[in-house]
Amino acid sequence: MRFVRVIVASIIFCFSLSCTSDETDFLLGHQFLGEWEIIADSNDPTLTCCEFLKFTLDENTDDFIGHLSSHGPDYMDEGTFEYFTDDQKILLYQNDEYEFYGMVITSDRMILFQDDMVQTYKRVE
Repeated sequence: MRFVRVIVASIIFCFSLSCTSDETDFLLGHQFLGEWEIIADSNDPTLTCCEFLKFTLDENTDDFIGHLSSHGPDYMDEGTFEYFTDDQKILLYQNDEYEFYGMVITSDRMILFQDDMVQTYKRVE
């Protein structure tokens, strides 16, 4: 059932992006820029807080590449992200590892998903 919700949210998200004439507005409109705290992880049901992702733009705002930082109780990592507008996926690069995620954004929630994993984040005020 959770997977069905992710698919439906992805479809709605895709339609909302298709109405935008300038895809750069997605980044500049702060859809996912800022800090997010995890509230659910399908791989670890006990993980409900205290891990964060932060997305910021780099000096070149004409591309879909920016700075990524993540931190939790026992770690702090820096990296980059690249957003792919054609298929609404995001590539995260940290610790010499690349990971692709599907991505769905609402006003206060961000869902990152892969084949058998779903992570939900809430926007940090």
